[in-house]
Amino acid sequence: MFPQKSAVRLLRTVLESLSPNPLANLEGIFGKFATWFGPYSPYSEYRMISMGPEFLKYLRQILILPIPFKRPFYMFLIPKTWFIESPEIVPPSHPHLTDDFPDEAWFFINGIMTDTMVADINREYLSILFKRAINLIHNPTDTILFDLIECALGKGWQRNTEPANLAVKDLEDALKKKQKVVVIAHSQGTIIIANALKSLKKRAQDDPEIDLGKLELYLFANCADQMEYTSEETPLIENFANQNDMVAKLGILAKGIDRSDIHLDGDLYVRDAWGHLLNAHYLTGIEERAYISTASAAKTPRLYQYLNGKSPALKEGL
Repeated sequence: MFPQKSAVRLLRTVLESLSPNPLANLEGIFGKFATWFGPYSPYSEYRMISMGPEFLKYLRQILILPIPFKRPFYMFLIPKTWFIESPEIVPPSHPHLTDDFPDEAWFFINGIMTDTMVADINREYLSILFKRAINLIHNPTDTILFDLIECALGKGWQRNTEPANLAVKDLEDALKKKQKVVVIAHSQGTIIIANALKSLKKRAQDDPEIDLGKLELYLFANCADQMEYTSEETPLIENFANQNDMVAKLGILAKGIDRSDIHLDGDLYVRDAWGHLLNAHYLTGIEERAYISTASAAKTPRLYQYLNGKSPALKEGL
C-alpha cells in the first residue's frame, strides 16, 4: 500500500476511535475516573504509584525522550534506561513451573508504555492465573511518542520492527521443540505478533518442522490491521476487548462504515468495561470469566480452560 494511503487510513481509524469528550478518551485508556484513586486490585498497575522512586523512574521513561542510541560499554555508569533500549527475551520468573508443563512454551508480548517493572507486574499476574512459566518478549518503552511511531510502522505499514523479528526467532525455535506454543499479547504486542505471524507463515512453507497448528494466540485489545489464519482456523486465535477501550477501537472494535482495510481473524469476546491496562482492566475480567462471545452466548473462551493450571486436551474441532 502506498505510504499516503496508509497514513490516511491510519488517521481515519484514530479519528473514528476518539470521543468528543476528552475525559471519555482518558477513561478509555485508564479506566473510569472514579477508579483512578483506589482501591486497587492486588496486581493492578496503579499500585506503582506507591513505589516512590520506581514510579518516578517509570514516568521519566514514558515522558522524557531517551538518548538516541543504545548505551555503549564505556558509558556503563549511566543507567541504560536513559538510552534507547533493545527488545529482549526475558526467561520465566517462575522457571520451576515448566516442570509441570514440559511440552508447552508460553510467551507474553507487552504493549506500549511498558518498562521492565510494568512488564514484570503483567507477567506475574499471568503466571498466577495460569500457573505457567512465561517467557517475556519485552518491547521496552522509548517514551509515548516513539512507542506510537513504532505502532504506526507496524500497523499502518505492517513492517516488522525489531521486537517482531525477535519474536519470530524464538517462536520458530519453540514450534520445533514443543507440542504447544501459547502467545499472550496486549496492545502494541498484538501488532508485533500479527507481523511475526506473517513471517512464520513464510518460513513454515519452507520448513515442515515449523508446525503452526501448535500455535495459540490470545490477544487483548488487538489493534493490528491484519491478522489472518495461515490456513483454515490455524493458528487458534482468540480476541478479548473491553467495549470502551479506545485502543481496541483502533483494531478489533473499529467502528467505521467500511472496515475492509482491517481484517482480524479469530473469535471475539467482549465485556462492557472501560480501560486498556492489562492487569487492572483485562486480566481481572479473565479471572472473573466475564468475557462474552459476540457469536454465541453459549461459547466460552478456550483461554479459560488454562486457568489455575488446567489444560484443555485438544483444540475445538480436532
